[in-house]
Amino acid sequence: VLAQDVFNKVKNEFNANKILFYGNGQNRIYKVASFCGAGLSESEVDFIDADLYISSDVKHSAIIKVLDKDKNLIILTHYASEIYGFKKFYSKITKTFDIDHIIFEENYYL
Repeated sequence: VLAQDVFNKVKNEFNANKILFYGNGQNRIYKVASFCGAGLSESEVDFIDADLYISSDVKHSAIIKVLDKDKNLIILTHYASEIYGFKKFYSKITKTFDIDHIIFEENYYL
């Protein structure tokens, strides 16, 4: 699969309006490393060999490391990287206990 195709899928799946892509959209992706919140740092880029990294709140130095390795990076907002999983977890909990629920989702932060 191409990096651009993964980017488009992530953007649609996360309903992300504020999303960044670094790298070459034509690069083939065989392995993805994802980090919720502010998980990606320079050390992860050094020790985890992936074709594509997905995270949020990424420092400039980590972005440079990814690009120097000719890899790709998708950056979501911190909120978008966490609300996706939270909604899935919350849905399971409310079904398990059969209770009404309200999820506050602020689209501005997506």
